[in-house]
Amino acid sequence: MIPVKNECRMTHWLGTLSSVDVATKENLENLVKVGEKLLEKPISRVNLATGVFEPINKMTNEEALTKYIYLLIRFFSIYLC
Repeated sequence: MIPVKNECRMTHWLGTLSSVDVATKENLENLVKVGEKLLEKPISRVNLATGVFEPINKMTNEEALTKYIYLLIRFFSIYLC
């Protein structure tokens, strides 16, 4: 495996939310809240030189996922039907 510099993992800021051992109702509800907040954020990627997340464009994660799902639906309806 190639070592990656400036890697950022969600576990650094999720704390116990990222643990599979803490499957309480409260933890699961908090995971939903975190996911909803992530959907509102702009699409970003890590600048490998600085280790900082930088927005790619003005599209949110939710908009990008919606666009991706639409493209998948079109692909499967055209090529598999």
